[in-house]
Amino acid sequence: MEDTDLPFSVPVKIFTEFFSCTICMTELKSTILTPCGHRYCQGCIEEWVGRSHSCPCCKKGIKKDDLILDREYNSLIDAVNKAKEVAEGNYLDRLINKVTKPDQENGVCSVSPVEEVLKRHLKQSLAAHGTYFQTLKREFKQKEAKLQEQTTRAVNDLTSHGLSDLELTHQTEDLLTTLEREKNRLHEEMAKCTHLVAEAFDKHLSNHIPTLDVLPVKVSISLLDKNIQIPDITVKPSQSIEDLIPMIEEAMEKRRDPIRHWSEEVRFVLFGPFAKCSSREMKQNVEDILRDGGTGNDIRFLLRESKPILQHGMKPGSEIAVYGCVMLHSDMPKQCFSQTFVKGKQTDYFSCRSCKFQWICSSCMEVCHKGHELVPYIMNHSPQWACCYCPKKNKCVIQKNKG
Repeated sequence: MEDTDLPFSVPVKIFTEFFSCTICMTELKSTILTPCGHRYCQGCIEEWVGRSHSCPCCKKGIKKDDLILDREYNSLIDAVNKAKEVAEGNYLDRLINKVTKPDQENGVCSVSPVEEVLKRHLKQSLAAHGTYFQTLKREFKQKEAKLQEQTTRAVNDLTSHGLSDLELTHQTEDLLTTLEREKNRLHEEMAKCTHLVAEAFDKHLSNHIPTLDVLPVKVSISLLDKNIQIPDITVKPSQSIEDLIPMIEEAMEKRRDPIRHWSEEVRFVLFGPFAKCSSREMKQNVEDILRDGGTGNDIRFLLRESKPILQHGMKPGSEIAVYGCVMLHSDMPKQCFSQTFVKGKQTDYFSCRSCKFQWICSSCMEVCHKGHELVPYIMNHSPQWACCYCPKKNKCVIQKNKG
């Protein structure tokens, strides 16, 4: 067959009006063709024929055995629906691309990753709301068609009531007036519903599509004095440096080297994403600024009460450097667990193959049995008493040194 495709579009509505079942008033599903040439959903017409034994449109008598599954028509509906989805996607792309301005230098559209994210979600949202409004419109048309059908039936029934011509005319006019009033009410309700949906959606977008400068930001924290970096700390706009301190402490707890003390001289310094460098270089930059005064490029000192995002425009990928003395557990003088026992506190126990006994706490493992052949014995144990066999076996160097 000769290719007759022409560069024009045919409105989908022309097709979809023929894809509606006159029984359920929705799109045909498993289309059935009757001998009299009418089409219905398979479930709808089988139930109808089972009760009425006739065609709903022309009243011609039919049986279930007369019904024919119209596979070609089902394929046509699927093809039109797929074409409709493609057309919707193209329409939404054109609609969204209108807000993308071409690059002034080379005349091409330059879209940032953030714009791509917004476009993708906007496209999905527009498609979903388009489907929602189509459903709303279909329900409206079904209700309107039902009102029309009820009125037509009522007008036809008037002829069987033995009314005079004048009475018949008046009652028919009353029914038609009532129909018009109900239709107007339906249109008003549809307009009101559409307005309320748009209003609710507008409010939702206002609350849920914030500007980039009020979004949470993921940054790194560096303890310069320890050469330790804590990655992927999420900071909310409302959070201050004071709020970050517990987050830093929690991260160090997970590393099994908790922070024991913050010195009063500790300073918090913000390095922007393009000012980041090694811990040694960051420390040198901070010392240079403290000595010479002024501020470095994209480097800011932060007060504990300051909010880095709202007050300093902190960007994703930035780094907050902790300059000054932070005392960690590993910096503290070692103490045997028998001296620091707190009921319910977890600890790790080791076995020393060199000394041939178990139940050695982690501090004694590091000090008293340094250089010995050690293996884990029980991890994350919660002892009920001050248990460590080092003092018991008279091997505890920690207690001897303390004495």
